[in-house]
Amino acid sequence: MLVSQEENVPPVIVEDSPSYHNIFGYVENATYKGTVFTDFSLIRSGSIHRANGGVLLIDAVKVLERPYVWDGLKRALSSRKANLSSLEREVTLSGTISLEPEPIPLDVKIILFGDYQTYRLLQNYDPEFSELFRVTADFEDDMPRNEDSEMKYAQFISSICHDSNLLHCDKGAIARIIEHSSRQADDQDKLSLHSADIANLLRESNYQAKSLGSNLIRASHVEKALASRDLRVSRLRDHVMEGFVTGTTLIETKGKAVGQVNALSVLSTNDFSFGAPNRITATTSFGDGEVLDIERSVELGGSIHSKGVMILTAYLASLLGKHAKIPLTTRLTFEQSYGGVDGDSASMAEFCAIISAISGIPLRQDLAITGSMNQFGQAQLLVV
Repeated sequence: MLVSQEENVPPVIVEDSPSYHNIFGYVENATYKGTVFTDFSLIRSGSIHRANGGVLLIDAVKVLERPYVWDGLKRALSSRKANLSSLEREVTLSGTISLEPEPIPLDVKIILFGDYQTYRLLQNYDPEFSELFRVTADFEDDMPRNEDSEMKYAQFISSICHDSNLLHCDKGAIARIIEHSSRQADDQDKLSLHSADIANLLRESNYQAKSLGSNLIRASHVEKALASRDLRVSRLRDHVMEGFVTGTTLIETKGKAVGQVNALSVLSTNDFSFGAPNRITATTSFGDGEVLDIERSVELGGSIHSKGVMILTAYLASLLGKHAKIPLTTRLTFEQSYGGVDGDSASMAEFCAIISAISGIPLRQDLAITGSMNQFGQAQLLVV
């Protein structure tokens, strides 16, 4: 008699729809000549029974969305028994007499997967959570980009094409997808681990390639897929850029100006991010050496932006006010900004505008600056 080695492999069950009945099982009822009855042949197991002796994987958010499932899981893990009880009886919706099978010993590892916010929610509001789920695994969103990881990424791309019956990629297409992944990670030395985004890009590239009668996905097809994606979600960017073209939003890109600088800001929607210039201006008048942030005064500035202004104010005071009080008050604002402003990446541009206003030295308008600074005047990130 031959015995397969797979019989000794512990079961691994993924429950996509973790309702109470799907996880803990239930007893069906049958109707015969107007009479409702049941017997042992109508007992239906749940995923926790099928995973007994192995592993059960469940989405934490779906568990919390379903009534009584979370309490049932905690009860089963605490008692180490799988109890097939009627949900209707537990919530007193029905008083029908039914079978009550004897609980069976439970030896299962339950893995809940979800985002960090859900983990913190359970940890803070359920005192039993940390005791029942003792091991936490936090996965990275990206990985280092090197020759070995690029090779593995190419193999990953090939596996998606194979599993989804897509056309395979040539070297140019793989290189372009890896470059796109690096952009998704916001770091040229890293690669994004969001596999769903890469899979969707491959499907769109496959459509472009087949539309053109190609037998391979090439770099040009990936470019067309990316361009099509941007076209679908770039309405906000087009609206912002239209303001510069029509002159509704004022911007100077030639010459020099005192107390005026172009800063770069990042605007984001759920699916798209883009950079846009913002004009920052600073004016000075006789005063007590204060830097008045107009955005903060009208409650349009976020706390991090206010912190950035305070940091540049501290450096300005250490630079010009060591031996005497600065006899000027400076007013700082983002021109034609009607929404909230947050982040400290404009602090370097704001400082340049203030110094220009105080000294009367003009700034070039063909440059846009982004980057934060510390109290010692050091640029922590500077892009021009």
